[in-house]
Amino acid sequence: MDLLRIPLETLGDSVVKGRGCEKCNNTGYLGRTGIFEIFVMNDDFRQIISSNYKESELMNLATSSGMRTLLEEGLMKVKTGITTIEELIRVIGPQIRYERKCDNCNLLIDAKFLFCPFCGAYMKGICKKCSLPLDDEWSVCPSCGTNKVTKGN
Repeated sequence: MDLLRIPLETLGDSVVKGRGCEKCNNTGYLGRTGIFEIFVMNDDFRQIISSNYKESELMNLATSSGMRTLLEEGLMKVKTGITTIEELIRVIGPQIRYERKCDNCNLLIDAKFLFCPFCGAYMKGICKKCSLPLDDEWSVCPSCGTNKVTKGN
């Protein structure tokens, strides 16, 4: 479940695994089924999109309006026995977030955060121009091309 970044108990005891037979050529899979992420545009979204918006704000509004993500839709199909967790990972890929440890409290946080949400410490190694994280060995920011000398302390 680490690859999907979900707690193990999310699926409960209903997870199935394909056994294989002559019909499926011993793969455990027969036929196809789709998973879909459907975004329905409305006036709220139009207003957000026409302004300076963050993708996370748009996604939060969409999911709070009832949209299910590919992961959520796929997990529903795993829970109902339509597919397996392995097939879901193969189709949507692992859910990756770029994280790093806070220098102060050592908890994992989103790499884009300027301040740790747990202890409030300012994150070192942030580009002063674009505010994205910088590794110590980099000479320039890979996001905006700014020289390392603008690296935050």
